[in-house]
Amino acid sequence: MNIDVRHSSRIPSLGLVELVHRRLGFALDRFSDRVFSVRLFLHDMNGPRGGRDMLCRVVARIRGVREVVIEDVDQELDPLLNRVADRLCASVARRLERRRSTRRRIAWGGA
Repeated sequence: MNIDVRHSSRIPSLGLVELVHRRLGFALDRFSDRVFSVRLFLHDMNGPRGGRDMLCRVVARIRGVREVVIEDVDQELDPLLNRVADRLCASVARRLERRRSTRRRIAWGGA
């Protein structure tokens, strides 16, 4: 699984990249054969004016299913990454389950 980290105003630090890889890798470990790429974007919502609000957008590309996009905002990076990783894991599981149940219904000839 390829995990790419982007920041709107600067090059992400090695510590941030490692934190994102560890957190998203742990959250998506059980889907590693299906999720082939994850891109995380961080954006300082207030820009040069100051303020601490960070927007985090994660796009996960999954084999055979539409991509999953999660967005969230917080002032602190750690809780933001934890929440996004948890939501991403739940969304990927839901998307894959929906696909599996649809395929099962088609195989049985149901509607």
